[in-house]
Amino acid sequence: MNVYDLKESLERISKIYYCASLVSFSKKDNKKLFENNVLGSTNLVNLAVENKVNKILYVSSVAAIDSKNDNKHY
Repeated sequence: MNVYDLKESLERISKIYYCASLVSFSKKDNKKLFENNVLGSTNLVNLAVENKVNKILYVSSVAAIDSKNDNKHY
């Protein structure tokens, strides 16, 4: 979703349940993952602040954890 559509979608919204992201462990998807998951999240949060959204509930998954990381934290 582009930032202009997102901005319009957030008008008169008080809460956001944010569950969307792309999941891939393939290096070829790194750019797409960054654009969607990092820049998309940044745009959403910035526009939520701008539109005075009261709450954002963020849901992630185990797919966000680096499967090759030896430093496991539970």
